[in-house]
Amino acid sequence: KRLYAGCLFLVGVVGGYYALREWHAPGFLQAVYGNELGGRYLQELEQNGQPHLYYFRNFWWRYPFWLYLLFPAFLVGFFAPSAKAKTFSRFTAILSITYLLIISSSKTKLQWYDVPLYPLLALQIGWLLYFGWLWLQQQWLITASNAVKIALGGSLFALLFATPFRLIHQHITTLDHYSSDHEQALFLQKAIQQKKDLNNYTFLYEDSDRHIRYYTKRLQRQNVKVRLSNIVNEIKPGTYVVTSEDSTRKKLLQRYEVSKPIKAYGCDIFYIKDRLKEDVSNLVTSKKVEQKKQS
Repeated sequence: KRLYAGCLFLVGVVGGYYALREWHAPGFLQAVYGNELGGRYLQELEQNGQPHLYYFRNFWWRYPFWLYLLFPAFLVGFFAPSAKAKTFSRFTAILSITYLLIISSSKTKLQWYDVPLYPLLALQIGWLLYFGWLWLQQQWLITASNAVKIALGGSLFALLFATPFRLIHQHITTLDHYSSDHEQALFLQKAIQQKKDLNNYTFLYEDSDRHIRYYTKRLQRQNVKVRLSNIVNEIKPGTYVVTSEDSTRKKLLQRYEVSKPIKAYGCDIFYIKDRLKEDVSNLVTSKKVEQKKQS
């Protein structure tokens, strides 16, 4: 009864939300169907089609170390003496496999679609580690003092997490898997570490800039005159511009007279000398058009 009541409650709340949104914004259900149910799921959008086993392969580079503990974690969980452990393991297995099959059947596949899986699988591996520690205490550490248990537990913890920490550190500090915004973020990170003067620098990036924004905000709080911009026309002569996108490089060279670029960490650093004459005339014309529209 509780299961059916819970399912009914869930359907009522979710269905009510969608009905309310449709009432306030007609066409919402059509947009949901086009973007979430039909369009993105049944059709490949923006050249983001991938093989059916794409997310299974993702495990090998997202979860390289913990992947070896994943199968034992479920195996021990299924045959554990505790009923709660069995129920928990079955729950995580059914939820993980169901979600993985759903996203694997989608025609449009982006690499972050499988991210909700990892906290769930981490819980299962965490349970295995906890079970292993309890077994170790009962079999070998019954008579051991608390000091011995703390020392051994700390050593095992350090050994267990040393490899994942090293892999994460390597991923953050190298350019092997980096996109262009990471390259600018790495440039900023190294500049901060080396205490380089970044006054009068503009970081130009037109896409999602969350990594760059973190470091520029940090520098601005330290009263460093550094800017983050996604509009090429905003750049003023007499400033240094750091860019890592081919599109922004081209736009920059089309609009400004620049110095020979200095390359660092996958970025190009330009000194902006002046606007090109053609771009100045185009800019003046566009401003006049805007003024006429306003008047």
